[in-house]
Amino acid sequence: MSFATKKRRWLLSGLFAMSLGLSTAAQAFIIVGPDTEFAFYGTCSDCSGEVSGTVVLSNFTADSPLSFFDFVSFTYDGSNLLNPFTVDSSAPGLSLSGTLSADGTVTTDFNLAFNALTVGSSQVNQILVQSDGSWFVGLDDQGTNGGFAAVPAPSTAVLLALGLVGAGAARRHTRPQ
Repeated sequence: MSFATKKRRWLLSGLFAMSLGLSTAAQAFIIVGPDTEFAFYGTCSDCSGEVSGTVVLSNFTADSPLSFFDFVSFTYDGSNLLNPFTVDSSAPGLSLSGTLSADGTVTTDFNLAFNALTVGSSQVNQILVQSDGSWFVGLDDQGTNGGFAAVPAPSTAVLLALGLVGAGAARRHTRPQ
C-alpha cells in the first residue's frame, strides 16, 4: 500500500471520527435545537398500564433552569381515568420550573402549572415529574417510573447517514483493484 493511500485512509478515518465526536459533544452541552421534543412516560399507580405524552421546549439548553419562555406544549395521551389533552404556551397562569439534561433525565423536578383546565369531567392544573421518578398529572393520574426521553432531531440521523456513507466510500477506495 502506497504512502498516499495510507494518508488518505488516515485522513478519512479521522474526519469520520471527528464528525461523530462533534455531534455527540454538541448534544451534550449546547442548545439542542429551536424546538426540542421529549417523550414523557410513566407507570400508573391509580390508573391502569403505562402512560405517555410529549413535551416540546423552545431554545432548550441542557441542565439549565426551565422557565415559561422555554415552553411550547405538553400533550398527554390519556389513561383510563383521564382523557387526552394538550396544554400550550397560551394557557392562562402558565409557569414552568425544573431542569432536564440533554437525554431527558429530570435533574430537578419538572413542574408545569397552569390555571385549571377542564378535561372531560376532571380538572387538571399541574404536570409534575419528580427526579425520583414519581409523577402526577392533575389529581387523576399519578405513578412511578416517570421521566422524559429525548426524541432525536432529524439532523442526528443525517449526520449518522453521512458518516456511514463516508466510511463506505473510504473503504471502497482503499480496496485493491
